[in-house]
This record gives sequence, C-alpha cells and structure tokens, in this order.
Amino acid sequence: GSAAQGNDWRAKLTLSPAAANSLLNGSMFNTLRGASGIIFPYTPTIFIQHMGNYGSSGLTHSNFDHPAFESHTIGEVQITAEMTANSSAEADYMRATLHFLRIVTKMFFGQDSNPIAGTPPPVCRLNAYGDYVLRNVPVVVVAFNMELGNQVDYIRTSDGKTMMPSHTTFTATCKPAYSRAATSNRFGLKEFASGALMGGPSQGGFI
Repeated sequence: GSAAQGNDWRAKLTLSPAAANSLLNGSMFNTLRGASGIIFPYTPTIFIQHMGNYGSSGLTHSNFDHPAFESHTIGEVQITAEMTANSSAEADYMRATLHFLRIVTKMFFGQDSNPIAGTPPPVCRLNAYGDYVLRNVPVVVVAFNMELGNQVDYIRTSDGKTMMPSHTTFTATCKPAYSRAATSNRFGLKEFASGALMGGPSQGGFI
C-alpha cells in the first residue's frame, strides 16, 4: 500500500519525533532521519508470544486441578531481518541501522544534561503489516545481534570511513513497554476486542 494513503505495511522500528530530533542529528543518520528510524528493506521474521499465567488451586482429595488465572504476559518480540549492501548508499543504511540499535539500548549517562543523566533508553514504536497486527506498539530494545561474516564481500560507505558486509542478518529482541497510566486508564478488554486499541499512539498500540 501507499504510505501517502496511510497503508504503509512495511516493518519499521522508529523513535518519536522528539527523540529522533535529539539522537538522530549526526550525518551518519541521513538515511534514517526521514523515517525517524529503521525501515527494514526486506520482510523480516517476527515472533510474538502471549502467555496466560495460571496458578494451581488444587483441592485435597481431588482428582482434578483447578487453574486460577493470575496474569497475562506479552513475551519478547523477536525480529530477524536480513540486509544487503550492494552499493555505498546501502552500506550507509546498514551502518546507520547498526548505530541506531546501539543507541536505543543505552541510557543517558555521564555528560548528558537534556535529558538528564540517568534517563532510561528511548521507547521505540514497532510497526508491521498494518492494523490489528503490529501498529505503533511501544517497545524497548533489550538486545540485538549483527553478523559480520567472513564469507561475504565488504562494501565501503560513501564517506570512505567504514566497510560493511554485502549481506548480514540483524536479530533484535524487543519488549512491549506500556505505561501504567495507559494500561489502567485506557485499556478495556471489550474495546481491545473491537480493535479500537490497536491503532495509533493515542490508542496505545496494544497487542
């Protein structure tokens, strides 16, 4: 679908405009700045997990257990994405993706004053495949891996400062991060069932 029509189904991991303006202002991020983050060039593999947690409520001298619901947990979201660099421009994008993932796993620290040192890493938004799947889901990146293989060619970036592999695989582990205010004041199971809470940031991006 056309992004102009609001039907952009591509898989993306992005920052809020305020966080993007603060963190993506170096020349290295020229290729990511327009989207405020990563648009995966190839369709990634995404694993999502939901768990209903039940405790045991067994009775003495009974043949059957009686599970008692305790909580619901959304597991970590695993993203495995391939990326290629067959030109300097694509090598620039791959390098920016690597540095973006380095940034979003780190807190503000030391010399930082705005935000102040001690502020946790920024919350990203995960989008993929349109409404009712992954739409503006707030996530934090808890881990990532990048393969720097020895069986591929390496391509020079346009500034000549970096060599990037012609083919690599990124694996990012994300954890949905909903605020307490959003879960207590805006979530309702009937609304969620209708799909009303699975849209833009104002709806919470619940999954």
